[in-house]
Amino acid sequence: MLTVCFDLGWPYAAHRVLGNSTLAMWEAAGCPPSGKRPGEGDRTATDRTGRSFFRYQFVSPRADMTGDPEAMCLPAGMSCGEIRDVPSTAELIERLWREFESEWKLIANQLG
Repeated sequence: MLTVCFDLGWPYAAHRVLGNSTLAMWEAAGCPPSGKRPGEGDRTATDRTGRSFFRYQFVSPRADMTGDPEAMCLPAGMSCGEIRDVPSTAELIERLWREFESEWKLIANQLG
């Protein structure tokens, strides 16, 4: 969804994100502005250098962080809106293989 929830460090900027507990908490509170949001001072993560990251901060979780990555900003590109299903691994491999075979036949025919 497109939201201004995660604007700490990037004020007044809308971001496309995946829904999570921070976004749900903010929406349940009526989408208050910065300075009036629930849990605004909560530290959601710390990196290996000891740097802290806070709820509503526009920072994505990284492998070197500990804490609550689900509550952090989870940016999502526009392509996320195109997801129509979540197939099993076997189904995904089968689909990819069919696409490969189809494209390979086209290329082979063009090459003669």
